[in-house]
Amino acid sequence: MKSKKAHAKRTLDGTNAAHVKKCCRSNRKREKLGRRLSSLNSKDWTPERKAKVAAVLTLDYISSEESDADEEGKTVYTVKTLPWQSQNLKKKKKSLDKHHMESLPALVRRRLYLRKEGGMSLRPKPTNCPDWACKDD
Repeated sequence: MKSKKAHAKRTLDGTNAAHVKKCCRSNRKREKLGRRLSSLNSKDWTPERKAKVAAVLTLDYISSEESDADEEGKTVYTVKTLPWQSQNLKKKKKSLDKHHMESLPALVRRRLYLRKEGGMSLRPKPTNCPDWACKDD
């Protein structure tokens, strides 16, 4: 939160809950991006391949996640699919996520929240999306 004054205004307007939800979602996207960039640096890919993937590892190419609770009350994240994302980009991101998971200690892996595929994201395709990363319309 930027300030107590802004928080108080959002509380009066009734928009504070939406603001907190938006901040949480934004933070999860930034954390996911950071994990993927960290994994990319430690992968044994060629510098050209790393540069190619790094060019599209920005917030525009990261799917959003919404938190929810399952039947047992445990937190579950629903990941929205980017409909314009190519299979090639999807494989690269999945490889980076797997690399990150394998780098974690077993105790930490057990404590991670479950993620499940959700609906389609309504976010439009980035304007400068390379051909290999995005599907044709």
